[in-house]
Amino acid sequence: MRADAERNRERIIESASNLFDDIGTSVSLNDIAAGANVGIATLLRRFPDKQAIIDAVFTRDLDLWLASAGRARTSDSPGMAFLDLVRALLTNQARHPHCADLVVHAFLRSKDFAEQRETFRADVESLVNRGVTEGVIRPGTTWSDLVLLMESAGALALLDPHHAEEKILHLLEHFERSFSVIPS
Repeated sequence: MRADAERNRERIIESASNLFDDIGTSVSLNDIAAGANVGIATLLRRFPDKQAIIDAVFTRDLDLWLASAGRARTSDSPGMAFLDLVRALLTNQARHPHCADLVVHAFLRSKDFAEQRETFRADVESLVNRGVTEGVIRPGTTWSDLVLLMESAGALALLDPHHAEEKILHLLEHFERSFSVIPS
């Protein structure tokens, strides 16, 4: 892809992400194009419809999550790395309520993201198992706990996007107390 075409694509994704955060996914393609400072024809050359833009925004976030999970898996401090990863995931959901539904329905359930989900799951399970072995994560903590937490955060973001960050961070505090070994 030409450099100017790639810059336009990235500006469109950034514009869409910002508008989704402010307004939701009901924003028009014209508004996304205007926010990216490109014409509607340029937008449509890069993305055939709004769903393609939504998918691109979500995929960008997902790529960041996968990279974070991969780095966390090899951390020397698995307990802190796990909590940092969970904190980053939930903060992202709180700040990007447009992705909340995609986290639950696309990433956690869809066949389209099965490979990424399994990579993420393996990294998280490895991290949790190391943390349990080292005595910093409570035994019994599983991938399912993280899924439940992400689903809960997604629901909070959808139900009350204006207060999502505050509520999700409160939920995270409970999670941290529940799944960390009680400090000495």
